[in-house]
Amino acid sequence: MSRVGKYGKRLTMAVAVLAIGAVAPAYADAISVTSGNINFLIFDSASMGLNGPNGAEVGGQIARVLSGYTPPYACASSTGGCAGQTVNLSIRDSLTSTPSGPSGSFIEGGMLLDGVRYALDNFSYNLSAGSVVTPLTGQVSTPFTFMATAVGTSSTGAIRTVEWAGAGTARADYGATMGWGQSNYTFSAQQVSATPEPASVLLFGSAIAGAFFARRRGLLQSTVRPDAR
Repeated sequence: MSRVGKYGKRLTMAVAVLAIGAVAPAYADAISVTSGNINFLIFDSASMGLNGPNGAEVGGQIARVLSGYTPPYACASSTGGCAGQTVNLSIRDSLTSTPSGPSGSFIEGGMLLDGVRYALDNFSYNLSAGSVVTPLTGQVSTPFTFMATAVGTSSTGAIRTVEWAGAGTARADYGATMGWGQSNYTFSAQQVSATPEPASVLLFGSAIAGAFFARRRGLLQSTVRPDAR
């Protein structure tokens, strides 16, 4: 096989792979959170409901053995003891659908992806937020970013792992008598994707094709017989 033929075969394979990627769902590996919220209550419970493109959803109840599920755990039930202190509103956790112990770390919920419902088996997340100064009483806010890995099982036994990503504004309430009552992380629509969009894939494929034909032209010119020039 000539060198030109070899390059042609490689191009055909590359374009085929790119074509498959172009028609695959944009959220096959990662889903951008377009709206929703995660609300942490005082003590040890929280709820979440997140939405993504093409009808994607994830929601449920999460619980954790902590002195308080609000960000500044040590001041969760203090009476004004945190006023004036700087606290960070970041939270991270890894939860499973099976409780460990009488009130362990678990999650109850599900996902809807491509019209198929999945019961949540595992949910690991990282809410990375800024720091705030605790008021004597009132609400504080700061931006946050969110990354999570959700694993679910459908009614037919199919397992799906999805990466969720998003950002928004975190708001936490502090009272002089109750301490930290709750914190709510509200998402705003934005594009956060780890997979290339179809248009980007096709553009990349065009660049490869252009490079191939430029190389092919050079090979043809170098193999022309001197008496044919």
